[in-house]
Amino acid sequence: MINGMKATYSTRRGGAMFRVVLTMLILMSVSASLPMYAATPAETLQKCVAKLKGAKSMRCDFTMTSQGQTLNGTLLTQGKKFSVTAPGHGTWYDGTQICSYTASTGEATIWIPAASELAESNPLLYLSAAADYNVSAGEKAKGVVNLTLTPKKRGSSVKSIRLTLNASTLLPARMVVMASTGPITITVKNLKLGAQLSNATFAFPRAKYPGVKVTDLR
Repeated sequence: MINGMKATYSTRRGGAMFRVVLTMLILMSVSASLPMYAATPAETLQKCVAKLKGAKSMRCDFTMTSQGQTLNGTLLTQGKKFSVTAPGHGTWYDGTQICSYTASTGEATIWIPAASELAESNPLLYLSAAADYNVSAGEKAKGVVNLTLTPKKRGSSVKSIRLTLNASTLLPARMVVMASTGPITITVKNLKLGAQLSNATFAFPRAKYPGVKVTDLR
């Protein structure tokens, strides 16, 4: 995509922090069934990816805290489709086209993403290969399992991730993302796998945003 269009896309998606949140929420949600007997931390991450690919769908409610501000939102995924909604932001991908809304501009943008753009927009693609991360065991603590992930690629906006799982349920409890903009803490409230979701879930709900200007870049 040409530079001007790419700049518009980046602005109306709500910025780099929102992309980081998308990515990290996926990682937290698929960690729900990690087996305690995994031989190595890297194998544990591989099982995360396998669980994600095998899940029919997922719903994850979350709270994010960063730079003294708190944000509550919901992530929904089904196959390649996903949506993330939070106050002031929304991103919907139906498998072909993507739509992003930002309240600060009062506008929504629709386009058909190239593969490189989709890698930034679709959080599933960040975890498509466990080899992208150096994975190590985090510090030991009673009642929880900790993992530390470090991207191998230099220049990543995410410097490291500290993931905390409940040891008895193996559900994600907390994640601290060390990003270039500062630490981001994500806490999971609810996590559900397997529910049937309609196609409308992954399309921009125009009726909910009357008067919003829609820019079509398709």
